[in-house]
Amino acid sequence: MPEGPSRWLSDADVPAGEHGVVVISFGIGIDGRISDCHVVQSSGFEQLDALPCKTLPKVMRFKPARDQNGNPIATHGTNSIRF
Repeated sequence: MPEGPSRWLSDADVPAGEHGVVVISFGIGIDGRISDCHVVQSSGFEQLDALPCKTLPKVMRFKPARDQNGNPIATHGTNSIRF
């Protein structure tokens, strides 16, 4: 099974004939949910670029980062997704 965001996106999600790499940046809340997702590098296809930030916040969860006392803290992530 693929690791990272690509495991939540299938070939059926990808618009026909579009392929490339989309780089996204996003916040990760103390609950592990994605927020403030935006594209930092386009694939060159508008629909393909929109797919990660539309889909991943609904299905992807992270284990929250922790401070030195073990309390969950908000953080930031960047990921590239190859379609």
